[in-house]
Amino acid sequence: MHRSFVLALNDRPGSFLAQERLFAAHGLDIKRVSYNKVIDVHTLFIEAEGEEEALDAAEAELRERRVLAGQRLWGRVVLLEFELPDAEGALTPFLELCERYGFSLTYLNARAKDYHVGAALDALVSEPELPGAEIVRAGLYVEDPARLQVFLDEVQRICPCRQLPFGREGYLIDNTLFYEPFAKDISKICGFTEAQAKRVMVNANRLIQVLETTSADPFKPFDYMRQFAERIERYRGDGYAEAVRTTRFTAPGGAQCALIEPPCGSDTWILFGDEGLLFVDTGFAVYRDELAREIEALCPGWKPGEGTVLLSHGDADHSGAINLFAHALASEHVIENYARQREGRPDWRERDPRGLAYSRLANLFSRYEPPAAELFESLGKRPEGADEPIARCVDADGDPVTLDFAPFSFEVYEGKGGHVKGETVLIDRTQHLCVSGDILINIHGETRPQSEFNRLAPFLLTRVDAVPDLARAERKYLIRLLGPGVWQILGGHGAVLTRQS
Repeated sequence: MHRSFVLALNDRPGSFLAQERLFAAHGLDIKRVSYNKVIDVHTLFIEAEGEEEALDAAEAELRERRVLAGQRLWGRVVLLEFELPDAEGALTPFLELCERYGFSLTYLNARAKDYHVGAALDALVSEPELPGAEIVRAGLYVEDPARLQVFLDEVQRICPCRQLPFGREGYLIDNTLFYEPFAKDISKICGFTEAQAKRVMVNANRLIQVLETTSADPFKPFDYMRQFAERIERYRGDGYAEAVRTTRFTAPGGAQCALIEPPCGSDTWILFGDEGLLFVDTGFAVYRDELAREIEALCPGWKPGEGTVLLSHGDADHSGAINLFAHALASEHVIENYARQREGRPDWRERDPRGLAYSRLANLFSRYEPPAAELFESLGKRPEGADEPIARCVDADGDPVTLDFAPFSFEVYEGKGGHVKGETVLIDRTQHLCVSGDILINIHGETRPQSEFNRLAPFLLTRVDAVPDLARAERKYLIRLLGPGVWQILGGHGAVLTRQS
């Protein structure tokens, strides 16, 4: 099995070697290591593989050595910006204050105001400007936050000064000390435990390792990650009730349907059958109770733990609240996705390194847990070797799969993995309904909260679709597959999309 360790080591020769020898002594294989340094603190991220007993023994020995990150008092880095007269010795009083308070400089940049570095920097400068001013930015390592405000009050007596929002200039701040404040901020927003905060740190480090080679500013996505967490929390309880949109509508063939559009996460569609209800997708786990209240209002007599839900694909924003229902339908590949999660293996989204860290963090923020295997009934799977972007699912005998739920009768299809492996499409040619998941969504029909939240995803995931070119091909193929007539398309996000061809 795998386990992640976060160590805080002192700045002395052999610190890393000593820990590596400990893992080797317990017969553990180090699968990933990340080693950063700032001031006199080293942060060591280790992911090791081995028997559970060996992992437990190694962790116990690390605890005895008092090198686990949670056993050390961490400081934080703050970024300040101020103006000084462009004169000899103007910076000296500030440096003397830093020395008196024991704040170490991690970054310093001072230059004359007329040294032009772009309008964006000019816009950050406090008003009013001093004649012949010098712009100064300083990063300070602060171990005692209580002393920071007193220090800032003294700086204000020297010159106008302000603390920049954390992350605005993230690339200026040591990434070692970046993880701890980020994890603390997120934990405060989400009410996380110490164990959950550790998982935030581990996956923040994992994400940085990817972004260092794929992003001009690898720290910027963490601003969006913080917004992601804040929005999820903002819309809990009464916030959800104020922002959700519910709609009843009639399919072209006469069947009755309803739609629940939450402020964050996937739509939930309700199909009113002759003998019960069929739900499509569930949104985030964190909104389970809020979703239940909306369903109860739309479907008198329904209670949590009743009904059947169909999952269009395995992303957490579509399947988090699956335990609201007694029974689930999904393609074989979606069912395998959840088996991978339960076993601790990367799921279909996480096989891409860019998706793994984002997925793990999003799952933490949304309180996602993999659904139990016994919930599921298979809808078959895409035939092996099928070339079409979207192919008809077949059962174990090789026969085409149809989902009958009178008055609905859906042909069941599976995409080739443009958005994510296992993406499922339902087509009812009598009702002229198409359940399209995230293959085809109504971007222009989203509520404002939905739109604002969904705009965060590309910045966090690098790309929403696993294979963008294939995703575009699937969208075009699906339109051809529907054929002529007036169709209602029930996508993963946004209102009903009506299309006439």
